[in-house]
Amino acid sequence: MTIDEMRAIVGAGPEVSDAAVVAQYVDYTMQGGPVAPTVIVTADEVKEFCRIDDDLDDKTLEIMIAAAVEAALVVADDWDGSDPAPARLKLAVLTHVARTYSNREDGADMPPSAVRLLGPMRTLDV
Repeated sequence: MTIDEMRAIVGAGPEVSDAAVVAQYVDYTMQGGPVAPTVIVTADEVKEFCRIDDDLDDKTLEIMIAAAVEAALVVADDWDGSDPAPARLKLAVLTHVARTYSNREDGADMPPSAVRLLGPMRTLDV
């Protein structure tokens, strides 16, 4: 199955990265229903934030964006995706991608500043 076929099945537009499309398709097949795309930041926003002027790392950036979004949504579990992404969520994802991009050999740990940005969006059960 091609990425374009997966896009059609899950209803993801061209602004959704290939990695996110694959993740949505997996969710679709596992849950038996469509999954709404979770676009928090675009590749163009990341490139502007990281001051990247070329397209050489676009595929890598898509993977980094998908991973940063997944990590952010684990912490920011209070945001249900029905409203536009809050600025603090967007900044946390941008910060995570920027750190991962500039320190590829160190892995993709979420920066402490991103964790602090997401803290107010976390549901705490008492």
